[in-house]
Amino acid sequence: IEKREDAMRVAEKIRHALCQPLNLDGNSVCISSSVGIAIYPEHGKSEDALINHADNAMYAAKEAGRNVVRMHGE
Repeated sequence: IEKREDAMRVAEKIRHALCQPLNLDGNSVCISSSVGIAIYPEHGKSEDALINHADNAMYAAKEAGRNVVRMHGE
């Protein structure tokens, strides 16, 4: 991942893959995800700072209606 857009693209691919219906015991089950992204060094240089910013972005994704990808600060 070299650019912000790369991170968003990968996260969207993961989100999309998780959205595909699964067959469990004859029942169709769908998984949604809320993904938060923080990029080094733009959003922090320490592991703790990056995790904190990614966590905040994830909660912003949940507040936006879930099953969404959010980048820190957006």
